[in-house]
Amino acid sequence: MAIVFLNKKVWNYKELEDETYIRLLAFHEVCEILLYPLSFLGEETYSNKVIVNNTHTVINHLENSVFEERNGNIKRNDNKA
Repeated sequence: MAIVFLNKKVWNYKELEDETYIRLLAFHEVCEILLYPLSFLGEETYSNKVIVNNTHTVINHLENSVFEERNGNIKRNDNKA
């Protein structure tokens, strides 16, 4: 079981007024939880940096796929690799 909370002290309040942004944050965190088992398996072979970078690449693709249709391409591709 996982519980996700939004700590308003960490985020810019202006961004939190946008419901789409909040949904994007929640979607991102749920993706992190869903991908954790694969990340855990990868720890035996790959460095944490490689795992985190590739996990976020997958999450960014999912975000672009899910949110682009309804809201335009709101999510940038953060992949710096």
